[in-house]
Amino acid sequence: MKKILCLFVLVLGVVGCSNSVLSDDYDEATLKSSAQKVLEQLNAGEYQAITDSVSLDLQNDLSADVIKQAWIPLYEKLGTFDAISNYIIAGKEEYAVVVVLAKYEKGTLQLTLSYNPQMELVGLYMK
Repeated sequence: MKKILCLFVLVLGVVGCSNSVLSDDYDEATLKSSAQKVLEQLNAGEYQAITDSVSLDLQNDLSADVIKQAWIPLYEKLGTFDAISNYIIAGKEEYAVVVVLAKYEKGTLQLTLSYNPQMELVGLYMK
């Protein structure tokens, strides 16, 4: 629970900071498209495809098994996917952060993705 709170505070800090200007290294449309693709892969159970888009130095930490173990309990509580309700995109130093709010049958998912300038995932958080 402490980790969740710390990550949530970090996300709020990134999104809420006045210094959250997105670097010219990123394109908002590309970030949205990539985030939508990750969400679709989660819903389809394509965990290895997500791991393949993770930065090489983090692939062991965000393996397909790790993602699956985090996702399955959440998905069972949320039910069937309905729609994406909102995207929030912000910059933090050299990274881009995309928060996707997605509606499901029984609740809402907040998916937070962090990207480096090479558009590799360097962070994945599900709440």
